[in-house]
Amino acid sequence: HIELWKNLFPESDIFLTDISANGRSKCLSNHKDFKGKYKLINNERSEFESEKFDVILSIEVMEHVSDLISYLEDIFRLLKPGGQFIWTTPCGNFLSIEHIYSSLSNQIIKTSEGYIKWKWEDPTHLRRLKSKEIERLLKLTGFNEIQFRFRAHLFSFLCTYFPPRNRFQKIRNSIMKLDYSLFRSLPNGASMIGRAHKPERNT
Repeated sequence: HIELWKNLFPESDIFLTDISANGRSKCLSNHKDFKGKYKLINNERSEFESEKFDVILSIEVMEHVSDLISYLEDIFRLLKPGGQFIWTTPCGNFLSIEHIYSSLSNQIIKTSEGYIKWKWEDPTHLRRLKSKEIERLLKLTGFNEIQFRFRAHLFSFLCTYFPPRNRFQKIRNSIMKLDYSLFRSLPNGASMIGRAHKPERNT
């Protein structure tokens, strides 16, 4: 997705971080201009210095990290005062089409942390958070001005899982976009986009 980020933010200086040294090496073999800008996470902490970034993007990561609090605390550390944290993650809110399907088919699992997830989803997902759960954790970490938008409502579910699954992809993608344009403020999406703010330092 690096070329996408470069196109979206042509005037910005982009940095990357990862838990995988192998993934980092593969990326740098194709994107040598990121040497020195791509660092690893060790012991739940990125190698970047504190208060370095204006914006941190975390795309489909929150559901995978083993220590959710450490992950949020490190993002807070890395942001400058006034910085923005933007994320996407699967959503466990009540009455999403995925929640209804999982409930009716008895496929909701309680995790050891007290969250939920679906039996049929990606096995590397450790949790599926509700927006209120994320908001509570973000406030505990120190963030404020927390906002949510929701996606993957009815049309996304039908276009993703109903046959023929590998045909008419352009039409399916167009139909899926209706979810976000029509329903993004409704909390019963199966996926969420969020934004949180690190407060300015008191003067």
